Amino acid sequence: MVQIGGIGGGIFLLAVVVAVWRLRRTGVPKRFRANPWLTAALVLSSAAILCVGVYGVLKTLGAVPE
Repeated sequence: MVQIGGIGGGIFLLAVVVAVWRLRRTGVPKRFRANPWLTAALVLSSAAILCVGVYGVLKTLGAVPE
C-alpha cells in the first residue's frame, strides 16, 4: 500500500506540472505570460517538481539505491 502511494504521489506531481502549464496557457493574463522572470521561475520550479516526481517513483520501485 505504501508503494502504491509513492507511485501515485510521483504521478500526481507530474500531472500538477502539466496542469500548471496548461492553465498558464489558457487562464493567465498575457501580461504575466510575457514576463521572462516569471517564465524562468516557472520553468525552474517545473523542472524541480518533475525531478522529485521521477525520483519518488524510481525510489519506490527500487531503482535508486539507498
